[in-house]
Amino acid sequence: MTPEVESSSTILLDAAADITIDAGGQDIILSDDGTIFGTLSNSSGFQIRSRVSDADMFLRGVDNGTEFNALRLDMSAEGDAYFNRNIALNGKMVFNNNQELRWQDSSGTERTVLELDSSNNLYLGTSAGGNLYLVNGSSYTTALT
Repeated sequence: MTPEVESSSTILLDAAADITIDAGGQDIILSDDGTIFGTLSNSSGFQIRSRVSDADMFLRGVDNGTEFNALRLDMSAEGDAYFNRNIALNGKMVFNNNQELRWQDSSGTERTVLELDSSNNLYLGTSAGGNLYLVNGSSYTTALT
C-alpha cells in the first residue's frame, strides 16, 4: 500500500467489524487543506486538542431533529465551559483557592452567591445588596437583609 491516499471526492471506510487507527507517533492529526485544526494524542493519557489559536471546541448533538451545542469550551478564555442546559452531578463540586459561585442576572451582571476566601471564611449571599432567603417548600423566610 502506498503511504498516501488521495481522492477528489469522499473516502468511505466501511468494515463489518471495528476500524483501528494505529499511529506510532502518538498523534492522529486532523487537517483541512493542509492546515492542522486538531489532534488526538496519546501523551500522558488521551488528549483531544484544538490546534487553532482561540478556536472554541464544541460538543454537538441532535434533539428531536434539531442540532444544538451541548457544550462549548471557550479557548480564548482558557477553556471556560458553557453548557446549553443543566449540569447533573453524581459527586462533589470542587472549587480551588479563593473561588466564587456566581449567577448572572437578566441584565448580564454577574453576582457572587457563594465565596470561600484564603482564610476559609465562607460568604453566602447576594453581592447585589438584596435579601437572602431560606426556602422551605413553597415558603420563603428572610434570613438576612
